[in-house]
Amino acid sequence: MKRFSVLAVFLGLMTGAALAAEKGIMRYSADLMAAPFRDAKVVTSLREKQRLVISERRGAWLNVTTDDRKFKGWVRLHQVSVGDGNPGRSWNVRDTGRSGASGLVATTGIRGLQAGQLKNATPNEAELQKLNGYRATDAQAHEHAAQGGLKDATVSELPRPNASPSE
Repeated sequence: MKRFSVLAVFLGLMTGAALAAEKGIMRYSADLMAAPFRDAKVVTSLREKQRLVISERRGAWLNVTTDDRKFKGWVRLHQVSVGDGNPGRSWNVRDTGRSGASGLVATTGIRGLQAGQLKNATPNEAELQKLNGYRATDAQAHEHAAQGGLKDATVSELPRPNASPSE
């Protein structure tokens, strides 16, 4: 009876894990990577609207398996729409991920945008003027600094990189 109970609990946990896997669909063609790094080995190329099963999220990367279970690997989360392909939500890309095996972290203000969206973007002059209205004048900045007890100071120039100490 004890073996049956352990087996039932194990099967229940496995079923829950399988149900927890989320479905996704590729937003556009992209490479499936062997590891969650930009410079990792390419496993295969995924086509636009390729159906996926998402098993893990690590930073800005998703661990996925193709719906036919032929390939498993990593894609960037902005490349995938969550769900079964019906118009819905894409991943919210607030987090950043590793940019490569070097471990350097890269952030950018254009994550989630496709090349066509960037190419067709136009400036919004009204919003730019609104933004410029928040700029402090030199007088306002000096007044604020003085209120905080800050004073002007002369700072010597930094040495040129790779220069000898005598330069």
